[in-house]
Amino acid sequence: MKQSIIASSLLGSLCIYLLVINFFETAAMLLLFGIYPGATSAINPQAMLLGYAIVGLLIIGTVILPPITKLFSMLRPHQRA
Repeated sequence: MKQSIIASSLLGSLCIYLLVINFFETAAMLLLFGIYPGATSAINPQAMLLGYAIVGLLIIGTVILPPITKLFSMLRPHQRA
């Protein structure tokens, strides 16, 4: 019981801190428009696209790769020694 109260208090404190420093607004501006805090210009669109492509491939690789390898291991006949 004490641990859940402490964990919820810490989580609430983290949420309040993130709201005070405008973390969510800053993250949205960075992800949508490429504007990072304190900058006068945006990130190059080609660099943003490259970053999105890399992150997308990593996510697809971690989600899709395990079922594909499991499928290939099921299709491949097992050799007995």
